[in-house]
Amino acid sequence: MAYWANSNSSQIASFSTTWTVPPVPEKKDGAIYIFNQLVETSSLSCILQFGNTAAGGGEYWAIASWYTGGGHTYYSPLEKVVPGQTITAVMTLKNAFPSGSETTYNWNAMFSMLPSTSLNVSIPGVFTYAYEALQIYNISDPSGLPPGYTIMGSINLALVDGSHPSEINWIPGINAAQGFGLEIISNSSRNGAVKIIYSDSVNV
Repeated sequence: MAYWANSNSSQIASFSTTWTVPPVPEKKDGAIYIFNQLVETSSLSCILQFGNTAAGGGEYWAIASWYTGGGHTYYSPLEKVVPGQTITAVMTLKNAFPSGSETTYNWNAMFSMLPSTSLNVSIPGVFTYAYEALQIYNISDPSGLPPGYTIMGSINLALVDGSHPSEINWIPGINAAQGFGLEIISNSSRNGAVKIIYSDSVNV
């Protein structure tokens, strides 16, 4: 995975990423998540999954929007997708309502052009971290992963004041140290790209 922490005076207002659904893995013995995500004490994600997860699924690729916070997880209905299909995940701050010393922030996450994946959530705080990530579960060897790599591209991140960060300095996360390749193609906050390279050896 790769992550970025917002140190600007203005908070994150939107975060979108476009990528292509990979081929179906040869071995189908686990679960794969490929996603972009906003995180603080809770998380909002647009997830491409393969395998069975809490949201359902099976031996096919599917997409849904997820929110995890307060010990609970919520997700939109799954929508099947096919290898080679281009998908765009968008998370948008819709509005904010101050109430005394607290503010409620209303967010939407969805895969564009697929309204069934829309998920609306209200949270008491801001999202500080942005992620481009791969997670795998119960995969015993490389044949359980897609071949090659996935480019998380057209990354666009905007702030509430209408500006874009000068650049997004992505920091490699833990799975880059577990044998998975990670290449930062562009730190642009308007058209950035990160390449996730599937491992030659699996260490989970």
